[in-house]
Order: sequence, then C-alpha cells, then structure tokens
Amino acid sequence: MHAPEVPLDAFTPPDGRLPVIDSLMLYEDEVYKVLSNLDPSKASCPDGLPTTVLKACARELTPSLCALFNLSLAEGRLPIEWKDTLVVPVYKKGKKEDVTNYRLINLLCVVSKVLERCILKHFNDFLCPLFDNVQHGFLQGRSTVTQLLAFYHEIGQSLDKGLQSDIVYLDLAKGFDSVSHQGLLLKLSQYGVSGKLLQWFDSYLDGRGQQCLVHGFTYSRSPVPSGAPQGSIPGPLLFLVYVNDLLLVIPNHIALFADDSKCSSVIGGLQDCESLQKDLDSLQGWSDNWHLKFNTCKCEGTRSIVCPEPLFSVLFCVLYICIFQSSQFCKYGEID
Repeated sequence: MHAPEVPLDAFTPPDGRLPVIDSLMLYEDEVYKVLSNLDPSKASCPDGLPTTVLKACARELTPSLCALFNLSLAEGRLPIEWKDTLVVPVYKKGKKEDVTNYRLINLLCVVSKVLERCILKHFNDFLCPLFDNVQHGFLQGRSTVTQLLAFYHEIGQSLDKGLQSDIVYLDLAKGFDSVSHQGLLLKLSQYGVSGKLLQWFDSYLDGRGQQCLVHGFTYSRSPVPSGAPQGSIPGPLLFLVYVNDLLLVIPNHIALFADDSKCSSVIGGLQDCESLQKDLDSLQGWSDNWHLKFNTCKCEGTRSIVCPEPLFSVLFCVLYICIFQSSQFCKYGEID
C-alpha cells in the first residue's frame, strides 16, 4: 500500500467561512502544568530521560522548555531526535510464537509529548467544533455509550413504527497506521490550519522512525512513512481529522467511533435497500481514495425487525464480499 502523494502547494485554500489558525504561542504556566502532572510510573522514553527528573525539576525546566517549544513552533520544525518511537511487544495470551498474540507499546520522547500536550489544548479548542455529531471517538463528553444511545434510539423509533432496520458494521483494517501524511496535511489545511502551524505538522509527520525492543535488544531503525503516530498525544485527534469528511459521502444513517462505523437504513421498500448498498459503495470509494481498507473479516451486520419474518431480505456487498442475514439479530456472513 502506498500513501497518496499530495504536494503541499496543491492544497485547497481553507474555506473562508471557517476559522483559520496559522500559529501558536505557548506560555510558561501551561508548560509547567503539563510537566508537574507527568506520571513517573510511565516507562522511560527512547532517549532514557526519566520522567521523574522532568517532574521533580518542572519549575526549573519550564522557562527553557517553553522557549524551545515556541522556537519549534515559530520555525515550523520539530527536532529529528523527537520523532523516533521505541516499540515494545507485550505478550497477551496464546502461543508465544504467534506475533498476533502481542500488544505493541509505543514509547515516545517525553519532552516531545509535553510539547504535544500543550499544543493539543489549543488544537482541541479549534478543531472539535468542526467534528460532526455522529463522531463519538476521542472527544470530550462522548463515548461508546453516547454513540450506542443515539444509534439505538434511531433504531428504536423505526421498530416502534413496525419498520425493518438493516445495519452494517464496518471496520477499517489498520486504520491508524494507514493514514497518508500528505493526505492528512491536505485535510488539516482544508479545516483552516495554515502557515507555520501547518508547516510544523508537516515536520512532525515527516521523517518519523521506529525501533523494536525485544529482551533488551534494540533492532535497527525503520522509517514510518504513514500513519497517525501511535502513542502520541495528537494522534487520535489527527485520525479524526482524516476520517471526518466521510460524513460528506454519507451525511445520514451513519455512526462513528474513531475507525469503527455503522451504516444503517430503515427498510420500507426495495429503494431503501438500493440506497443502503449505494452508501456502502460510496464508503468503499472514499476508502480507496484515501488509501484505507475495510477489514471484510470484521464487517458484520444485523437486521432489526418486530415481525416474524423480514419485510425485505436483500444481499449487500462490501469489497465485493456479500453479507447476508439468516435470522433476526444475526451476524452477516461471507458468501463464496
């Protein structure tokens, strides 16, 4: 899979109706607050600098770090030493020879994460009003619970009317790792991020690398040409920016929690079945354009009905794999 190449000078200018943010300046009190709230129990970063030292010396380090952070933002550059990640595989369960039985812990430079957390506060305030209400992932006041309440309220209304609802659950395969850096910068610019701040995010994403630590042995560095940086502070928010325009493809009947989505339709006739399939086709086209792939093994669905038999029993397809319903509230399956 190759990330789409989008040159910075080809970016669409921000919509004039949207607010614009082109720079940031941090203040010592916010840097000190982040330093003093560091968790000393967290693992040390790749450069070996203990979190306990930064926390204990927060007051003495704040002026210098604040000046360094503001210089980074003013020049639109991040030190290359802050871009590396140490990946530590942690065994979960099952056969130890199977790599899928390990959870990856990503350790980043703690000084860089202090800067990231300072930036995130301003970035959150700017971007969060631009996210659609159907997105419930990584946003304050929203959760899986709020998503389920909103979604099943809509389904319940259709059941109260004696109507059938078909729901398809979709999962993006390695969604965070597949984010195109150039595509993300394009979307940031379209949401009003410009100037030195956009240049800073370009530097933040460019030239990232990772090393794997196993049994005390560190393997050689590998480049990371794509993805919302795992283990980073702004990574989840950057991913939401990347998938937010999905709502332009399907403005209705979709619910999101980060990279998990539900696509549904109240079925009153064959036209509604065709409409749901068109929505799935549109989602597929959107994912192809932005180099994201659906994990068909995890695409499943349900059919909600109040009558003994479905009013309409129609096959739907995702990635040319048909999904079908064999009983009420069942799991959709694959057809050979």
